[in-house]
Amino acid sequence: MDEHYVVKTLVMQDEQAKPLIVLMHGDRMVSTKNLARQTGRKHIESCKPDVVQRHSGYQVGGTSPFGLRKPMPVYVGASIMALPRI
Repeated sequence: MDEHYVVKTLVMQDEQAKPLIVLMHGDRMVSTKNLARQTGRKHIESCKPDVVQRHSGYQVGGTSPFGLRKPMPVYVGASIMALPRI
């Protein structure tokens, strides 16, 4: 399957260690600087694997945006919503 049609779930956190989820194409990278600006935060970074599990309840590589351990905002790239199937 083309990586562009694979949606990856990324767990990130802001400057206050508040988690958030980003859904992105498998062949794309997230600009944390741009994401921080668009969401009104000062800084966003990817979480380390142990932090991902603590926030989401899932292990890295098997993280889902559904059934998370704690409520988190989910940000989805606009082009993902245009895919014929998710």
